[in-house]
Amino acid sequence: MSHTPEPWKTDRTSSKSLDDEWEIFTESPINFIAEFIEKNNAQRIVACVNGCAGLNPAAYRACVEALRKAHSTISDECEGGVDHPVARLVFDALAHAEGGQP
Repeated sequence: MSHTPEPWKTDRTSSKSLDDEWEIFTESPINFIAEFIEKNNAQRIVACVNGCAGLNPAAYRACVEALRKAHSTISDECEGGVDHPVARLVFDALAHAEGGQP
């Protein structure tokens, strides 16, 4: 089963009586995916769907674990440790994947 292609977007619902309700949609062609969602939830759903475009979302946890192992190995075994450029790239990617800022 396929899903609605990306990119997904979010904006306030067109209903004038619901000021704080949002909808999720695509523009080309117009396709409403969900309506009457709280703003932060709508934005998170759209960010996740668009962020996973072209990726296998089921592999996410395995990729994060591989980043953890790579960071530990690079930090322990490479000259320069955590200051090594590759260690910094891995650390930034890991921080971003875990919800932090790279």
